[in-house]
Amino acid sequence: MGVEAIYYQSSSTSPQKGRITASSLNVRSGPSLHSKIVGTIKKGTEVEIIGANGDWYQIRYAKNKTGWASKRYIEAGSKKTNGAQSVVLLYDGTNLRSAPSTSAKIVQRGNKGQTFPIVGIYNNWYKIQLRNGQTAYVASWVVTTTSENNSNKGTSIPSNGKKVIIDPGHGGYDSGTIGVRGTLEKHLTLKTAKLVYNKLKRAGVNAVLTRSDDTYISLQSRVGISVKNNANAFVSIHYNSSIIPSANGITTFYYNSTKDKALANVIHKEMVRHVNLRNRGVQLGNYFVLRENKRPAALLELGFLSNPMEEWTVSTNAYQEKISQAIYKAVVKYVNS
Repeated sequence: MGVEAIYYQSSSTSPQKGRITASSLNVRSGPSLHSKIVGTIKKGTEVEIIGANGDWYQIRYAKNKTGWASKRYIEAGSKKTNGAQSVVLLYDGTNLRSAPSTSAKIVQRGNKGQTFPIVGIYNNWYKIQLRNGQTAYVASWVVTTTSENNSNKGTSIPSNGKKVIIDPGHGGYDSGTIGVRGTLEKHLTLKTAKLVYNKLKRAGVNAVLTRSDDTYISLQSRVGISVKNNANAFVSIHYNSSIIPSANGITTFYYNSTKDKALANVIHKEMVRHVNLRNRGVQLGNYFVLRENKRPAALLELGFLSNPMEEWTVSTNAYQEKISQAIYKAVVKYVNS
């Protein structure tokens, strides 16, 4: 498989802006330190970000030249805070870094409940001001914001009585798809679902898992759990497969336009914001847990285990945190809308 098959192309209508933070940054022919150096860019230079792959950005610079450069040395995104004033850390030991990248130096660690003013937003990172006056970056998937806490359309606690069903696909003798590296879909769906469930419970959401261990649950039982609980949202979590090894990306399915599509749209929009996988869109899907479900329902395909690179990506803790945070935020927005 050619490496170009796994490149992510931005789905935005216009390229994202970025600024070089290194004194001199090498631009390469591909997203790897082994790729040929095709140019250098000085600190402070503005570039256009036209794609991403792992820890690399594809950029346009110097009158339409293109190449790849490390995300670590490109400050990407917008300085607009979209009304958010502060971040609130969700976990003890949260890493506060020197740049908007998981490979950047940790300058400080914060604890659950600590609040920091927002200076800017860069891709999926917040730039924050520390108590000593210095700045740092924190990943958006490990925080909430004051605007989200104070808005009825944010990630505030839903009204009493609202229930969310999180459905990890497959289980027991039904392994689901098996990745090229041996990943079992049933294990990965459970991992993702538990992360979403735990985030919802910590926020006070009345959440229910259709299975909490490696147990087979019939499709009828999954739908029954949704109907019995009079669920306000049912979210079925899956990972995809294809006979085409280069197939990649995330998809959200709905069955009934009136009942399901709004939930599917909210979740998909949030997922696209959080992860750099190909956006395959929101699609009609004739799946049992959607078709036979009388409650609002969506089925998520969160990446292709048949694609070696994507199988590795979706199995990482970083991806699991990002995608679970996206689903959590979207579900709470939906039930509060």
